[in-house]
Amino acid sequence: MIPVEVGEPLTRRLLFQQQQSEENMRVELETTDKVQDTAKIREKATKFQAARRYNTKVQPQAFQPGDLVWRV
Repeated sequence: MIPVEVGEPLTRRLLFQQQQSEENMRVELETTDKVQDTAKIREKATKFQAARRYNTKVQPQAFQPGDLVWRV
């Protein structure tokens, strides 16, 4: 014998509306695109700042033809 569960449906199922759910999904997809765009902009800005910090510590050297250069 297979036990069968009989009971009242959940309020979540009773209050579910397909059309409202689809609209909410569209809104979330639009906001997801905006969030991704802002994240990409922040990522580029962070990389630019890191490169700027790194490049400020580098001392530029100007070599002329005939200069002796240390080679390992």
